[in-house]
Amino acid sequence: MTPELLHSLIVRPVVEELKWPQAPERELLLVAIAIQESKLKDRKQLPFGPALSLWQIEPKTAVDCLKRCMRALELWKELVIAGALEYHLIHNDLAACAVAAGILRITPGKLPEVGDENGAWEYYQKAWRPGKPGPERWNGSYTKALDVM
Repeated sequence: MTPELLHSLIVRPVVEELKWPQAPERELLLVAIAIQESKLKDRKQLPFGPALSLWQIEPKTAVDCLKRCMRALELWKELVIAGALEYHLIHNDLAACAVAAGILRITPGKLPEVGDENGAWEYYQKAWRPGKPGPERWNGSYTKALDVM
């Protein structure tokens, strides 16, 4: 998947449906995080991790997000007919994006402004708590996402 397709077919429709403030900032972060976490390829954490989806969300985190963020849960229910959470994180990019957006929503603090790469890096670390963060990779991920915007 390309960053452009992710943005236009997945991220923008989900963010528009959620109707939360700071939509451009939220869209930018969602695209950048997906690039950072999965390179827009891996829907299962490699080699054997628990994280799933283009956003590499652990099932425990998804459940916690859906419990704490009512609008993300409502959208999840609209997008998911039946099946296990893990299945939809892997195979339903719209539903996974709703969870990823919910994680951003429940993370304390205001989303960084568009163009604030360092602020976005700090917010990403706070929201995702990545095991092996790569600030050198983040620059490329953020720049690619910014180009799409």
